[in-house]
Amino acid sequence: MDFHPDNLLYAGAGPVVIDWMTAVRGNPFADVARTVVMLAYASLPQGLPEPVKQGIMAVRKQFETSYLEAYLRSAKGSMDDVEQWYLPIMAARLCESIPLEEKDVLAKEIQQRLAVL
Repeated sequence: MDFHPDNLLYAGAGPVVIDWMTAVRGNPFADVARTVVMLAYASLPQGLPEPVKQGIMAVRKQFETSYLEAYLRSAKGSMDDVEQWYLPIMAARLCESIPLEEKDVLAKEIQQRLAVL
């Protein structure tokens, strides 16, 4: 439940996942959903110039797309497997120490998703 680009080291043999301190066993699609939610909704530091923000968001989106495609192909899963976890993961993120701006965005997204159910 903590896989994101900051927990990757790039070595000669390819990327290596680090930070396994809180690793547990659970539904792997919940983990994937959390990564996607973090990439899509995590706040950026205040004061970043707009072009830098846009660049970071573009890299995040590309990482998200590539990660999802590779994971679903490898796990023989579907987007439905991941999407069913978005609401619980978003709600859980509201209880974490994240910036208020991110909480507001997540709360609005949760409300929109619940309105369609």
